[in-house]
Amino acid sequence: MGLHPQRTPRLPARQRGMATLMIILLAGLALTVTALGVTHAVRSAQDKQVTVHAATHAQAGAWTGVEVFRQYLKSINQASLEALAAGQAVSISLGDMALGAVIVQNTVTSGSTRRITANIRNQDAAARSTSVIQAVYQVTPGGATNTESGLPWSDVLNIYNDLNMSGGIGIRGYDNANFNVSGNVSLNNASITGIKTIKATGDISIGSAIAVTTLYSNGNITLTGSASATTASALGNITVASGGTQGTLNANGNITLSNGSTSTANALGWIKVSSGSNQGALNAAQTIAISNGGTTNVAAAVGNVSVTGGSVNVINSEGDVTSTRNVAQINANGSVVAGGSAATVIKAIGNVTLNDSGSKSVTTKGSVLVNAGSLSSVTAQQNLTFNGWGSASGSVGGTVTKAEQYNNNVNVSRQPGLVVDVPLVDVVPMTRLTEFSLTQPQVDAYPLKSSANYAFTYDSGHIVVTVANISGIPAGSYRIGKIKTNYNDKWGYLCSDIDGSGYCRTECATVTNGSCSGVGVASARKICQGTWDGAECIAYSNGTWTLNGQSDNTVVAPGVLWLKGNLALQSGFFRNSIIATGNITTSGSDKVSAINYSGYALTCQNSTFSGLYPVNYCSTDGALIGNPVGNIGLLAGGYVDGAYSGGIINLGASTEVFGSVIAGDTLLTSGNSTVHGYVTAAGLGSSTSNDWGGSLTIDLTNLPAGYNPGGIPDMGNCTSNCDGGHGSAAASAELLWSRYL
Repeated sequence: MGLHPQRTPRLPARQRGMATLMIILLAGLALTVTALGVTHAVRSAQDKQVTVHAATHAQAGAWTGVEVFRQYLKSINQASLEALAAGQAVSISLGDMALGAVIVQNTVTSGSTRRITANIRNQDAAARSTSVIQAVYQVTPGGATNTESGLPWSDVLNIYNDLNMSGGIGIRGYDNANFNVSGNVSLNNASITGIKTIKATGDISIGSAIAVTTLYSNGNITLTGSASATTASALGNITVASGGTQGTLNANGNITLSNGSTSTANALGWIKVSSGSNQGALNAAQTIAISNGGTTNVAAAVGNVSVTGGSVNVINSEGDVTSTRNVAQINANGSVVAGGSAATVIKAIGNVTLNDSGSKSVTTKGSVLVNAGSLSSVTAQQNLTFNGWGSASGSVGGTVTKAEQYNNNVNVSRQPGLVVDVPLVDVVPMTRLTEFSLTQPQVDAYPLKSSANYAFTYDSGHIVVTVANISGIPAGSYRIGKIKTNYNDKWGYLCSDIDGSGYCRTECATVTNGSCSGVGVASARKICQGTWDGAECIAYSNGTWTLNGQSDNTVVAPGVLWLKGNLALQSGFFRNSIIATGNITTSGSDKVSAINYSGYALTCQNSTFSGLYPVNYCSTDGALIGNPVGNIGLLAGGYVDGAYSGGIINLGASTEVFGSVIAGDTLLTSGNSTVHGYVTAAGLGSSTSNDWGGSLTIDLTNLPAGYNPGGIPDMGNCTSNCDGGHGSAAASAELLWSRYL
């Protein structure tokens, strides 16, 4: 049997190459999957890059907002910082960026420093992305602290430099009104009511029928006319030539009483009385001399006492006493020469001489000489000499000598070695008065500029108004001009620029049917009203601003007004706290109402300028936000290049101020003025005298809640022209930490 090789069966022709095709298909599928995977990976990377790019762009904008908001916090004053409430939205304007901030928390860390947490949001429309960063800032405001400085604003009237008053002043609604003057006070042909205390570092001179409870002077006090004081104290001398009745007089120097009566006079010098009226108790560390008058109750002196007029009930002297008038009782450590009343009781350590009427009783360690009259009772440690025919009884330790040897009425026994006990006179002088000092306040308008809602300056021949914290008006600098409506001019509108005719340039670029129809005219805001719609309510000329409107009508939108230069207030009602760096003069019929006095309704809901109100004073809960600047009615003066400029306030015609009046230099009155607040003239300038020829009434009755006339902001002390800062600490705003939300 032979062997044969094995054969593979042959496949059908249609099945040949199938495996190859399967391999090719599988390889193609793998390549397709790989390609799709690569495509997906590339697309995912592209999406991720787009997302990262969009988020990065939005986040960059948000971080820009964080810095812009920090700069904003640094720029606003303390009142505005305090007004930032949780949930409050603050818009941030920076080009086309849609930035915004929402306050999360606002707390005080120490003093005026605050910690403010805010969510800063940026929405990038192009990238369709939004980023939110929560930032925590520590902010300390600069400029004025806007905190009440306390003294020296605590008294009703504080005047620096001399005060010359020929008009009148009255205080209402305040039981203990103090009138403080750093200088001399002269009140003649004047009237004063309601003032309890006048204190002066210089002399006080009062005439007319002025009655004051307390006078205190570092110099001299002079009272004439029928002026009177319940208590008058002077480190110098006191002279009373008044026909009035005085209470207690205290002087480190001398006291002269030439008219009227006095209850008590105490002097570390001498006292002289030439008045024809009765006097009470006199006490002198030196001598007392009474040359005329009625009856003096007590005359006590460390030195000698002499009486040549009137009469005295009791004399106490550590020195000698000489009297030619009626004296009921004399006590002296020295000698006594008496005459005028036989009823006199004398006790002396020194010798006693009796002239004229003798004495009722003499007790002395010395000798007694009787030149006339009788001596009812005598007890003398030494001798008795009797010249005359009068009578005497008693005992002496020395000799008895009679000029008339046949005078048997002298029945005085000798008791050799007699010791007479005479009480030592101890006159206790008054306690020396100490000097009155008056803290001079700093009155400076410049650091208060940062607190202004409307700051007026004059630049390159144009009025510039810087607006801050006013609802409905973006913060910034504006011009003030007019628009035309129905062929009528209306003045007092804020605009970015004005043309040569005084019209708002953009708003009145086109005029249709007699009315301005340019861009922005519909949103233009009017901030002041003159005597009529077309009249200028504010004007500037040669360094002086003039504000004028209709009597009893609101002239300027409510808020704090700050003006660089002098200010002349004419007619109108100004519901503003007004601050000027120069002088302020009032005329016509004008009223000024400080923001805190006006209150929420008249400040935040005024009808004349509807919708315009200071947001740093007007809270969303219907209450006024307290700020010491809002207690100011009028304030004038400030430092320029180290020298004080302005500061003179002249109240003329008919002026009524519902707020405190603060003159950096002097206050002048020439009209009929009423101030519902405290008055200060700080004397920081070159003037030397406050001349009050008009009538000034300080009315402190029915003061509204939230208004404190003595709550004045601390203005620091500037010695250079530091506009807006004036020596106070610079503002700071620091980003403490942040996180993405």
